[in-house]
Amino acid sequence: MTSDIFQIRSSLHGSEVYIDSPFLIDSGIDGETIFDQIGESLAKDLDYLFLTHCHFDHIAGARYLSKKLGLEIIGHKKTKKAIDSKNNSLTVADRFKGEINSFKVDIVVNEKIEYKGFEIIPTPGHTDCGISLFDREKKICFVGDLFFPQGNLGRTDLATGNEEKMKDSIEKLRELDIKTFYTGHGGKASREDLEYAYEKIRKLNERDI
Repeated sequence: MTSDIFQIRSSLHGSEVYIDSPFLIDSGIDGETIFDQIGESLAKDLDYLFLTHCHFDHIAGARYLSKKLGLEIIGHKKTKKAIDSKNNSLTVADRFKGEINSFKVDIVVNEKIEYKGFEIIPTPGHTDCGISLFDREKKICFVGDLFFPQGNLGRTDLATGNEEKMKDSIEKLRELDIKTFYTGHGGKASREDLEYAYEKIRKLNERDI
């Protein structure tokens, strides 16, 4: 990671967790483990917990972390709906043999917005509630499970996944001046990885025509 981007891993199956102050990006599964790794020096600059989408491995630690760190939670309106409904199919909690401890999404996003100098961009595909956090100044973007290093694509065979929307979302990111992508599993991805991912999803969509 760069000197001011920090990466934390919660567990074997948990998502990557990142810090780009004032944002904590995703919570992983084990909030206590994440909290212990953050430490006071990083915690003091955090104000928000940004959820890239509603899946259990990205949000299960959100309730604990938001309370311990005093963070407002940011998520898509469909992430809020999945949490409020305690729908284990939408959150894929059943696949982890877990259950979401419900929590409040304080700032609900439905469209692209500017927020605290960052850009929040809807990027559905892996789920219909996917959002990415674009730090224009650093030319980096946190993309959740939209795509991964080596251009691997996020799954679209889970609830609300959609290949056509994934293609549109990746196209959206191609238009932006982004050098580095921070993914939900596997760490950093490059601009070249984005182009590989685009070629893969483009061919998948052509197959379905």
